[in-house]
Amino acid sequence: MSRVLSIRSAARPFVARALRGPRGRRLLGLSVLLAALSAVLGTWLALGTGAFERDLRVGFDLEQSRHVQEERRFALIADSAEEAAALRAEVGRRFAGQPMAYDDAGYRVTGALEAAESRLRRAAYGEAPRPHRALQRDAILAFEAWTKGHVDADSIYGVPDYNWYDPGEVAALRAVVERTMSPQVEAYASPLSPVDALRMTGVLAGGRCCCCCCWPRRCWRARRWPRRPTRTRCNRWPAARCGPRSSRSG
Repeated sequence: MSRVLSIRSAARPFVARALRGPRGRRLLGLSVLLAALSAVLGTWLALGTGAFERDLRVGFDLEQSRHVQEERRFALIADSAEEAAALRAEVGRRFAGQPMAYDDAGYRVTGALEAAESRLRRAAYGEAPRPHRALQRDAILAFEAWTKGHVDADSIYGVPDYNWYDPGEVAALRAVVERTMSPQVEAYASPLSPVDALRMTGVLAGGRCCCCCCWPRRCWRARRWPRRPTRTRCNRWPAARCGPRSSRSG
C-alpha cells in the first residue's frame, strides 16, 4: 500500500467521527453557504456592469479600459439606455448637418469624430507596409468622402506618420473605415462569458479553501506553543533588589 493510501486509511476513522451528528450537519450547512457565496461573488465580479466590478476587471487585466475599447472598435459605450439614446440622437444630428449640442453626448460624439478624422488623415499620407496598402487606399477614400476634398500625396508636411506596426492602431483604423466615420453606440456589457464566471467562482472558492485550511493551523500553533513572557530586570533579580532605594538601605 502506498503512503498516501495508508495515510487516508489511518485518517478515515477520525474524519468520520468529526463529521458525525450535529457537528457534521453544521459543517455541511457552512460549506453549502460558503459555496453559494462564492458562486454569487464570482458571477457578480465577472458579469456585473457597475463601475466597481468594471474597475476590478480592468485592474486584473481581464478587461480593457473603456477608452481603449471605444478607440479600437470606434464605438461610444453608454452606461444606460437613456445615455445610449442621447448618443444616437447626437450622431444623427451631426450626420444631418446640424450643429452639435453642448452637453455630454455632444462632446463625446465630437471627440470621437475628431479622433477618427485625425486617424484617417495620418493614414492617408506616407507609405504603408505591403500588407496594409489596401487598408490605406480605403482610408484615403473614406477621408476624401468625409472632408469633401482630395488627398495630395505630395503635401505631407506636418502630418505625422501612422504607426502601421501597432496592431491596436491598425484595428482602430479598420473600424473607422468599416463604419464610414459613423461611431457605433452600444450599451455597456461585461466582455466575460458565463464560462469565465465559473472560472472566477473557482478562483474564489480556492482562495476560501486556502484561508480555511491555513487559519486553524495558525490558531492551533498559537495554542500549542504560547508566546513566552519577556524577561525583565525584576524577573531576573529578587523583589527586594527591585524595590526603592530606601527599602534596601533599611
